[in-house]
Amino acid sequence: MVADTDSSDDDAIGYPLNKIQKLAQRIVHISLDGMPGGSGAFEVVAKFCYGEKLDLMANNVAMLRCAAEYLHMSEEYGGSNLIKLTENFLDNVTVRSWKDSIRTLKSCEPLLPLAEELSVVKKCVESITMKISSEPSLYGWPELDRKRMLQSPSGKLLWSGNSAKEMGMELKVDWWYEDISILSLPLFKCVICAIDNRGLMPEAVAGALMYYARKAIPGMQRRQEIGHGQLALSHSTSSRNSEQLFCLETIENLLPSQKCITPTVFLSSLLKVAMILHAEQRCLDSLEKRIGAQLEHAVLDDILIPNYSELSETLYDVDCVERIVKHFVNTSKSLVLGGHSHELDFSSSSSAFPLVSVAKLVDSYAVEIASDANLSPVKFRTIVDSLPHGTRVLDDGLYQAIDIYLKTQLRAAFTCALEAVASPRTSAAEYLPTPHQSHMLPAPRVANVENLRQAAEINQIALRADLTTLRHRIAELEDECIKLRQRLERKAVRLNSLSSKLGCRSSIHAHLPSSISINPRLRKSPASITSSPCVVKSHKSH
Repeated sequence: MVADTDSSDDDAIGYPLNKIQKLAQRIVHISLDGMPGGSGAFEVVAKFCYGEKLDLMANNVAMLRCAAEYLHMSEEYGGSNLIKLTENFLDNVTVRSWKDSIRTLKSCEPLLPLAEELSVVKKCVESITMKISSEPSLYGWPELDRKRMLQSPSGKLLWSGNSAKEMGMELKVDWWYEDISILSLPLFKCVICAIDNRGLMPEAVAGALMYYARKAIPGMQRRQEIGHGQLALSHSTSSRNSEQLFCLETIENLLPSQKCITPTVFLSSLLKVAMILHAEQRCLDSLEKRIGAQLEHAVLDDILIPNYSELSETLYDVDCVERIVKHFVNTSKSLVLGGHSHELDFSSSSSAFPLVSVAKLVDSYAVEIASDANLSPVKFRTIVDSLPHGTRVLDDGLYQAIDIYLKTQLRAAFTCALEAVASPRTSAAEYLPTPHQSHMLPAPRVANVENLRQAAEINQIALRADLTTLRHRIAELEDECIKLRQRLERKAVRLNSLSSKLGCRSSIHAHLPSSISINPRLRKSPASITSSPCVVKSHKSH
């Protein structure tokens, strides 16, 4: 037997309860397609129809309200029907309690969109936003001592510190973050939009979004605990990529647009995770613009964005930082071009001139990326020249970055040259056809191959000759050092003999080092060798 609730036959409701129980023992399958709440809701409604006590709670009132609407259980078919009972419970019980409003709204998740059409979601959201908005500190009003009364700027009594304690609510902006974070993303979005429409402080809205992001997107937490390589691996094996990506893009869209409301460190973390999850370009551009608008408040770690692209071999995403700096320059043009910008004293405090702070930040970033051997000179110069001329108070950071970059590039070039010399088997001649294989090529190509082989052999011979010359030169320098040491020892002996005749004690020979560093002045002025002072005995004539 199959009981289908979608059937238009209403006679099944007329069965006595004991008959339904007997029939239930013989039921093979019950199809409840479209029934809000499924079999659980149908069981509660059936018991209510046959006079059993209905236990309404915050966890089931939304489900029963939707089920009653689905079954048309209005006052038209009987007094005190289920629609009226659930509506009264919502209006008189649920919305009066903070916890009940949260629980009822949470229970609406599997009931959408019917729960939204019946205004269940709206009632819960309005109750939540009203209770959040009752907190005086969220509007920026002064928070006085807890023992005193809180008043608005107009002098109207708003809140009592003792009353807040009695209600179990602390006078803190973030007391509601954790409670609403249990909601699904669509319902959480409804709450945030309603709070924003009521004119709540944008800092509070940004804080709630940050709390929800760290809880809903695992990468926001793990990014600070493990390296970006391991994070990319965990991302590739995760089955929740699409959910995390949708959540990230939604949160980015809900963030307040005002400058310096959202911390730069959070925007940077959001951007890095967005790159890993391959977010839409619109989302990436928006995050870059947000960071660029408040770049003067960033630190070096905020712009050290790893390169997650497989097309580039650089360690950090230099192109992204270049775009961020450009956004900052575009938003700061009024400081550079407007007014008396040419007379600005950049030696003043960096807090007064954001360009000075960003100049120091860019120089620190250039120093950090200068040690990357894969960084091209064009990209390095682009970062160095990304700020307008005259924004740097000191050029020490710039010189340090250039020095590190040149040393890194020279070291890389020297290493490649040594590898080419030390490993002749990996030279170009190895990849050329052998003489036996050359007979299989056309005549013009044979000539080209022979020319390339001869050029490679000549280069190897020249490199070996240079190494041989270098060895001979080192040997000559060693011989010169030995001869110079011998000359110094002979002069030391002469000075010792002369000092012994004069009655002086010399410690030249005793302190002569076994290995010396040759000073060019010794060749011209041997007398520069100092000896211990002499004591000459004078003999008086009698």
